[in-house]
Amino acid sequence: MFRYRHLLYKSRPIILNTLTQTSSIRLLSKKPFFEETCSYQERSIPEKISQYFTDILINEGQKIADEPIHAFIEQVPKLSEELKKCLDQENKLFTILSYDPILIDPRLYLHFINDEIPKNMKRVYFERLLYHRCYAACWNHFSENYDTLSDLDDFLELINSILLQQDNYQFAILDFVLSLPLQLNENFHNQIIDSLVYTIKPEFDTSHVLEIWKLMNEINTIDELTSYHHGLEKSFENDTLYLKRLMELLKSEDNLKHQTIVEYLVNFQNITSRCGWINSIFPQFESSTVISNLYAPEYILPFISSLNYLINHQAKLNELDTSYILHGGVIKPYSIFTGYTRTVTTLNKPIINHLTRALLNKPNELMTIYKPTAVLLDKNLLIEVLDVLLPLQVDVYALLRIHTPETQEMVLEYFLKKFTCEQVYSMIIPFSRTRMISRKLITCLTTRHSPTADQLVYLASKITSKYTILELNRSTLLRAGIIDETFTTTVFNFLIKTTLPKVQQNGDFNQQFQFSSDRKIFHNTMRAYCQTLSLLNPSQLNGIMSIISRYMDSNSFYYTQDRKAKEYLLKLLHRETFQFIKRRLSPKELVLYVNSLVEFNSKSIWFKHWLFKSIVLEDFKQSLQLLELPAIKNYLTPIVSGIIDNKSLKGINRLSFLLMFFDKIKEKGLKYTMKQRECYQLVNICLKEDKGEDVKRMLVKVFSTNDRNFKRVLKEIGRSDKFNKKLQ
Repeated sequence: MFRYRHLLYKSRPIILNTLTQTSSIRLLSKKPFFEETCSYQERSIPEKISQYFTDILINEGQKIADEPIHAFIEQVPKLSEELKKCLDQENKLFTILSYDPILIDPRLYLHFINDEIPKNMKRVYFERLLYHRCYAACWNHFSENYDTLSDLDDFLELINSILLQQDNYQFAILDFVLSLPLQLNENFHNQIIDSLVYTIKPEFDTSHVLEIWKLMNEINTIDELTSYHHGLEKSFENDTLYLKRLMELLKSEDNLKHQTIVEYLVNFQNITSRCGWINSIFPQFESSTVISNLYAPEYILPFISSLNYLINHQAKLNELDTSYILHGGVIKPYSIFTGYTRTVTTLNKPIINHLTRALLNKPNELMTIYKPTAVLLDKNLLIEVLDVLLPLQVDVYALLRIHTPETQEMVLEYFLKKFTCEQVYSMIIPFSRTRMISRKLITCLTTRHSPTADQLVYLASKITSKYTILELNRSTLLRAGIIDETFTTTVFNFLIKTTLPKVQQNGDFNQQFQFSSDRKIFHNTMRAYCQTLSLLNPSQLNGIMSIISRYMDSNSFYYTQDRKAKEYLLKLLHRETFQFIKRRLSPKELVLYVNSLVEFNSKSIWFKHWLFKSIVLEDFKQSLQLLELPAIKNYLTPIVSGIIDNKSLKGINRLSFLLMFFDKIKEKGLKYTMKQRECYQLVNICLKEDKGEDVKRMLVKVFSTNDRNFKRVLKEIGRSDKFNKKLQ
């Protein structure tokens, strides 16, 4: 039984009046149990009862008042800091109650309790006391704060409802009854027994059990106790009482051996096969129900040692049993873990963290306990555990899959530099649908290691995430610097297949594109793909474009033998890629870059297309000289686009030069019609720069060279709120 000296300093109100009449029907009443019949100078029976509880606490817990409560606080990490932030006792109590009870010495609850428990904390407070088996403290609180029969029933109902939620109910309810002092006033004692029977309805005869326990405590030899027990009816309660008293007698023996304890216990499997048996029958000691202080007195060690055999022979353990065993460091952590996890379904986090930390120097045992308990580990401990296990495990994903994405990312961030190439490689596919993790893994693989082209091709063929494929392509090309035909075609075909799937198996590309509901996703994906291509040097970009162009003629291409698909996709690839290149390079650098591409592949019409456009972007006057080139009629569109985009031309000047350029085209006997894209391009730029009447008239004049496309553009602009506002 614990010591509760703190309660001795409270005032003692009258709590019970036990003068009641026996009745076959028990009625609730708000009337006090006692009516005072004593003189003014004489203490009432309730006062005597309250004083009796006080005397018990004094006798059992004299030294608690002398023990600094600060020591109990410091045993729990961060508790001291949190208590310093609390404004009053109630907040401090609330903070302590919020912690896992297996970490909190029950004397802390008693230290911070006020004269009256706040209603919102009442149940939790009793839950904590009952968790630590502080049954006498519960009775004492009742004696100081309740005074009617109805109060007694409410108190017992609350206690019983809490005990029913524990996994040691049979032991707990028995010990709760036994904690009621035997030397009470007979009327008062009988009233409490009646209430117990009426409210809790225990499966045993309460009065008979108390009588047996009283007689057993008067026996001082093991032989006499055993003889008395043999004369009793066989029952769970009688066996438990016998073992409780037996262990108390064994405790006083000199040179007690744990084998002696085992010899007695092996005959009581009906007891050891129930959760909670250890704390019920073994001698109690300070902090036996908490793991924040694992000191055990010398006389307790034989009892704990005896459990080594019993654990391995199917004895059951709950949280408190496990806490008891952990004291003294007598039994191996793995044995405790085996016995504990074999019994309970919901594991206690502090217990698991303690056992895991104790096994850090036992890699094989640590590996065994890791998977069923990993989610309970504190972050710092998890890092320590994985630091031991990762060198033994190539498949890192097997160790991380049970964790949340946040924990996985935290672990990978810490260990990424320590992983081998094989470990990083093995995780990419399993984590391929987790963006941040897959990105970090791919970056690590392509920068810190040297993956082969075959490895990258395999990854590309197995990954099903569009985002991860784009990231793999980016890292392969830009970080690893690997250009592989199979890898390139695998990535490109996957992107086309997933973002522009066929709606009709036999339809051509134009039909597929028209009915596609994912065109926005398709275009965004292609832009992301082309953004990577735009960062390559001319030689690399030429290699990629050549591979894709050839691949579109193969039977493996998703839109195989579809000429329109090839034309559209090549046009899109080049346009998006060069748009990104144009943004990152100056006009002069762009000319040099595209010129290098043409030197690598002079047959590419798209390279030539962008060469002419880049020349005009640098100097719009060059457009007039380009008209002198043979076969220039095939490249008038990029030249016009270059004029429109040229930063040196503004407003009226741009439109005037375009009209002059169109006149020069006619003089050369060439035919040219502005495409819709160039029409939109021109309107958009002009409206951004100037929306005056002169610009509008000049636009009409420019578009008169192509009345059909001009009307289409105006029609589309008319539907656009954005353009309508600008035209007003």
